[in-house]
Amino acid sequence: MDSIRLWKTTSDAIIENDLYTADTEKIKVETNQRAREKARKEAGLPYDAQFFVNVNAGDDTSAHWKVKDGVKVDKAFLETLRKKAAEEAAAAAEREANREEGAEGEDDGTCSLQ
Repeated sequence: MDSIRLWKTTSDAIIENDLYTADTEKIKVETNQRAREKARKEAGLPYDAQFFVNVNAGDDTSAHWKVKDGVKVDKAFLETLRKKAAEEAAAAAEREANREEGAEGEDDGTCSLQ
């Protein structure tokens, strides 16, 4: 996949805990993406995703995308991604709920002077 190749240097740096290189490489990728997006918009060209089609015609910012007809999809892989996303959303909601509970009732041993 192009995405894997595009982000490989950044990913490798993260794995090696080299955050300076990871950040530098991430900035390079994002700067290039922004420049290509700017050139596309200035040329008046619509965004043409390789594997997905926007179901909200004309709205490039919409999150409503579907796989293009003819693109082979590993359904088991997609189900794994969906489950992972649901688990991450549930964990984030639980962390937020715990944070709110902690703010209301727990004594953290500090005091504030007004």
